[in-house]
Amino acid sequence: MYFAHAGHWLTSIAYFVPVLAFLVWLGVTHLKDRRRTQTAGRTLRVDQEETEDRP
Repeated sequence: MYFAHAGHWLTSIAYFVPVLAFLVWLGVTHLKDRRRTQTAGRTLRVDQEETEDRP
């Protein structure tokens, strides 16, 4: 079985690492936004319930 020399591996890694970093960053920001909207939705519902209880 033949494997490419280190130069081929290094160029492949050089292309792959930034793509991987971008995908990780994209996933983290997606999760942060999802949590933020869920938290905002909860506080909005609590505020609405408080105003409905007032005469």
